[in-house]
Amino acid sequence: MLTEPGPRPSFAPRNWPGWLLVAFLWLLGHLPLTSVFWLARPLGSLMRVVMRRRRKVAERNLHHCFPELDAQQQQSLLHGSFYALARAVFETARSWAGPSSYIERFGQLEGIENLQAAFGAGRGVLLISLHSTCLEIGGHIFGSAMKRRGWNLAPVYRPLKN
Repeated sequence: MLTEPGPRPSFAPRNWPGWLLVAFLWLLGHLPLTSVFWLARPLGSLMRVVMRRRRKVAERNLHHCFPELDAQQQQSLLHGSFYALARAVFETARSWAGPSSYIERFGQLEGIENLQAAFGAGRGVLLISLHSTCLEIGGHIFGSAMKRRGWNLAPVYRPLKN
């Protein structure tokens, strides 16, 4: 049986870095979309410079996947990839901390009666998904629907090894 989450961490000074991160996440999640698109460009450029290992992997993948493209075209794809990665940072923040009314317009749940039947029969349910920004948005929509029904969720995450 699932248990309720533990108590919220106190506001003691030792927890301030975590609370600052939560506040920053909340702020990112509430930015207007025009600001997100504008801020994602410089963040993508910064990530491309700072995340050297990821950049090298992306460059190697582009070289192997698109050998017909010249170096300038591959660099253009690389820049676009890091721009998309930066946008994903904002989309994730919006999924975690943004207003539900905004996020829930991106999708709908179908087949919830199957979950209800499994729960009613005393069976557990395992839902599996890939990890992408869509998972964050879908997770928010699904989590909100479950919370409205009074059902508890226990998400599990396994870090990538690449």
